Parts: sequence; C-alpha cells; structure tokens
Amino acid sequence: MNADAIYHDLKAKLGDVMPDAEILLKAEVAAEVLRLKAERNAVILGHNYMEPALFHTVPDFQGDSLELSRRAPRPTSP
Repeated sequence: MNADAIYHDLKAKLGDVMPDAEILLKAEVAAEVLRLKAERNAVILGHNYMEPALFHTVPDFQGDSLELSRRAPRPTSP
C-alpha cells in the first residue's frame, strides 16, 4: 500500500481527531514501515496503546498485552 492510499484510509478513520498534516506524515511513515516489513518478511504486533495512525496501518496482529503474547512466535528448541 502506498502513502497516498494509506493517507485516504487514515483520513477516513482519524480525520475528526488528527490534523491533516499529521495524517500525511504518519501515512508516509506507515508506507515506509510496510515496505521494510515486506522486504524483511517481518511480522509486526500492534498493542492497543500504540499510536493510532500506526496501529491502524502496520500491525499484522492487534490487541492487548495478553493477546499479543499469545500471537508472538515462540522460539523452538534444537
């Protein structure tokens, strides 16, 4: 997803509580995080206390501490 598409999505979700300039900046950050996530084959967990613009765009899993601890990958023993 590119920054423009993320901006429009965030504007619909957060436009009532966040200034336009901040939404645009957060959309650019989210687009870069998503690019790096794909490049590195990463999984991102989003805590419900996370900054709203990023919470709504980058995590693969969202929830509270308990839910995220259940979703986090567990290392395997050799």
